[in-house]
Amino acid sequence: MNLKLAIKERKSVRAFTNEAVANNILKSVLELALCAPSWGNTQPWEVYVVTGDKLKTLKKRFTENFHKDDPVDPDLPIPSAWPDTVQKGIRR
Repeated sequence: MNLKLAIKERKSVRAFTNEAVANNILKSVLELALCAPSWGNTQPWEVYVVTGDKLKTLKKRFTENFHKDDPVDPDLPIPSAWPDTVQKGIRR
């Protein structure tokens, strides 16, 4: 697929099911995600795959917290400036 086609035909699907995703598909998606760009090429992500009872517990707790209307406290702060190494490469 070429870039123009990929951009024009992209879509978001939010019709989730309870059907488990096969491990080989998860691995393939995560391997591709490693190629995704990040802010300032900092690649700050950590990925955890959770299934079974731990997943059920997480879903329950996330739902409970959502309904509490507590202020958002992200794991990673929203960046306020570019890292020095990237800043040097920005043309003004």
